Amino acid sequence: MENFVTALEKFFYEVIGQLLPGMFLLVGLFFVVPGDFAEDFKPTGQFEIWVFLAVSYCFGAALAALGQYFFIPVYTKYCQAILNRFFKKEEIEKSEIKKLLVSNKDLNKNLENEDSYKIISQRFKGVGSLRTLRNVAMSSIDGADKETTVRLMFISLLSQGVATSILILTAVSIFSIWIDEIYPILGAILASVLILVLGIALALPFVLREREFFARARRLPLDCYLATLRSSEEREGTSKDSRKVIYLSGGHRSGWQDFIMRSADGFEYIDPSKNGLSDSKAYTSWDLYSIDKCDIVFAYFESTNPSGYGLALEVGYAAAKGKHVIFVDEKSESDQNLSKYVKIIREASDAVFESIDEGVNYLKSLP
Repeated sequence: MENFVTALEKFFYEVIGQLLPGMFLLVGLFFVVPGDFAEDFKPTGQFEIWVFLAVSYCFGAALAALGQYFFIPVYTKYCQAILNRFFKKEEIEKSEIKKLLVSNKDLNKNLENEDSYKIISQRFKGVGSLRTLRNVAMSSIDGADKETTVRLMFISLLSQGVATSILILTAVSIFSIWIDEIYPILGAILASVLILVLGIALALPFVLREREFFARARRLPLDCYLATLRSSEEREGTSKDSRKVIYLSGGHRSGWQDFIMRSADGFEYIDPSKNGLSDSKAYTSWDLYSIDKCDIVFAYFESTNPSGYGLALEVGYAAAKGKHVIFVDEKSESDQNLSKYVKIIREASDAVFESIDEGVNYLKSLP
C-alpha cells in the first residue's frame, strides 16, 4: 500500500510538473507571436479549455525531454565556459553557482565519490551501476524518505520546464523581431541581443534550482539507505541474541508468506515478495545479501510455483553459507516426474516436509 501511495504521488507530481510549464509556454507564446495568429488559437469555450490543458500537458512532456537532453546541458556548458573566461579560478572554485552548474555526468561522478555510494557499493559488489544501486536504496528506505525524494524530483522537473520555456520564448521572440521587420537592422540586432541576455538571465534561477534539487533527489536515497544500514548494524550488534531472522523463499503470488508470519510470530522475517525491485540484477544482489543476513531459510515449493528455479538458487546458496534450510516440497508430491529433479534441493535442506503446516510446526519448535 505504501508503494502504491508513493507511485500515485509521483504520478500526480509528474502531471503537474509537466502541465504547468506547458501552460506557461503556451501563454507566453500568445504574447510573443503575431497577434492575429495568437487570436486564432485563443481558447474560449469549455471544450477548448480542456483541449488547451491537454495540449499544455503534451507541450510540458516535450519540454521535459528538451530540457533534460538539450537546453539544460547546453546552458550549463556555456555558463561554465563564461565563468572560466571572465573570472579567476580561485573565485570560481568558491562560487556556489559553479558547484550547482554541473552536468549529469559530473553529478554522477560526485555521487560516486560520496561515502554513501562507496559503502553501499561494497555491500553489493556485483552491482556497479549507480542507477541500479540507487534503485536498491529507493526500494529499501521508508515511506517518508521516498515521499521527500519524489517532492525533490517534482521541484526539479517543474524548474526545468519553466527554464526551458523561458529559453524557447526567448528564441521565438528574437525570431519574431526579424520576421515582423518593424525594426531597422541595427535596432533588430540591439533588440535581439537585449532579449537574449534578458532570457538567459531570467532562466538562470530556474536552472540553478533544477540542478540543486535534481542533485538532492539523486543523493537522498543513498544517504537515507546508508543511515538505515548503520542503524540495522547497531541493532544487530546490541541485540545479537534476539529473534532469529527467517528468509521466506518461494512464489510471490499466493500470499503464503503472510500465513507463515501469522503462525510463527516469534521471528523476524525477510519477505522478498515485498522488496519492490523489478531490475533482475538488483533483485539478485538484494536476494543474496538478505540470505547472508538471515539465520534460517524457509523454502516453500508450492504446487502453483511454475518452475522453482529461483527457489533452487536460494536454497543452494543458503546451504553453501551454512544456513538452516527448511524445505516444504508440495510441488513434487503432485508431480512424480518432478521429484527426481527436486532431490538435490531436498538433500541440501536440513528439514524436509510435504505440507506447509508441518513446516510451520517445525519452525515454531526451533529454539
